Amino acid sequence: MKTKKTMHLLLWLLLLQISLSSSSHYIPPDNYLIDCGSPSDSTVDGRSFFADPHRTTVTVRPPSSKIFARNQRPSSDLPQIYHTARIFTYPSSYAFEIRRKGTHMVRLHFFPFEGDYNLSSAVFSVHALGFSLLNEFSVAARSLVVKEYLVDVKSDRLVLCFVPSMGSYLAFVNAIEVVSMPDSLVPEIVHMDGRLNYDNFLSNQALEIVHRINMGGPKITPLNDSLCRTWIPDDGYLKTVSSAESKYFGGPIVYHMTLSNEIAPGRVYRSAQVLRANEGSNITWVFPVDLGYKYFVRFHFCDIVSLALNQLHFNVYINGWCAYKELDLSNVTNGFLAYPFYSDFIVEPNARKELRISVGALDGNMVEKNALLNGLEIWKLNNSMASLDGEPSSSFTAMDGSGMKMGAAIEFFGAIVLIMLAIFPLVVILVKRMKARRQIGWTRLAIDGEK
Repeated sequence: MKTKKTMHLLLWLLLLQISLSSSSHYIPPDNYLIDCGSPSDSTVDGRSFFADPHRTTVTVRPPSSKIFARNQRPSSDLPQIYHTARIFTYPSSYAFEIRRKGTHMVRLHFFPFEGDYNLSSAVFSVHALGFSLLNEFSVAARSLVVKEYLVDVKSDRLVLCFVPSMGSYLAFVNAIEVVSMPDSLVPEIVHMDGRLNYDNFLSNQALEIVHRINMGGPKITPLNDSLCRTWIPDDGYLKTVSSAESKYFGGPIVYHMTLSNEIAPGRVYRSAQVLRANEGSNITWVFPVDLGYKYFVRFHFCDIVSLALNQLHFNVYINGWCAYKELDLSNVTNGFLAYPFYSDFIVEPNARKELRISVGALDGNMVEKNALLNGLEIWKLNNSMASLDGEPSSSFTAMDGSGMKMGAAIEFFGAIVLIMLAIFPLVVILVKRMKARRQIGWTRLAIDGEK
């Protein structure tokens, strides 16, 4: 028995060493952080955003689309990337050279500050890699909006296209992030309704983050996440507040070889909402979503409450469907506590435009009734029209994997606009001359004998 305990301790220490080595900071091959419209670099959350225009690996098309705006009265707590913006008055694009193909995070920052342009009146669309990311999009005055996506880049360029809507003729962006993600972040195949879904490989789809939640803990900022993500508390989504109890674990979180802190930081696994004793049989959260899409849901678990193995068994539900029956965290983690585990599913929302997430104790189980959840991520998948934002507008054009077709179209459109602007004064002059000729009076010549 003593030898067995010693072996178990040695194995735990070995896993801890592997965990510490695997938790080293991730260095993305592609890491573009652009402070759009800014003539100088800026720093936000310890990260450097480069001035716009950036180095030669980023180009803006057409080259004439260099309209910048500056926030004349920024508040003292407003990050510097929201002090400036790049303005587009006709279809334009950013093109990023890609060093390593694969999954990339695209994060777009919008803040319509007051200035020479009424940015809150801008209505526009954003396209990339054949997907419509934003359609007829606008931002209310003084509202800060961040949109985050995952896309699979299969060529050596990623092109982001900004297309102002007819009637608005205005688009803008304050900052852009294009960053390589680890290959392990997005799986190829995900469970759907209890079956393996082979029809939709996630690598062929675009994903938009809708909710990223830290259960039972505080907000996690990009400073404390190796992939610079933001995790918000779950307080506003708890349906059964009385049945939930926040727990925090101060010990080490042991990552294993197949799971690193890029999946989720240790702060997510150190906190949890736990089923309160004698207060109901489940904990439920309700998250608003849009109809017409499927959603990729990732559950984060870590047993930080048990004092011994095999004490925690519970069910996991999505909209009443039992997604995971009799989950035993000691079993799925090969007999370890404080050991992260995550599980992925693809689901559809209910008729009320929501996803109801629950963890519940087993009925009649022999151990103490309990359940927990540490973290949750909900991603929207593009619909059948390759859109993440409703039906694509007429500006949306099918693109190949590199986005070159749209880039070429934007250059062509820009050239047409420049030509029209160049000949417009000549047209005005010609019209004025024609009108002047029509308005010249004439006098009837006198005929002999007439007075």
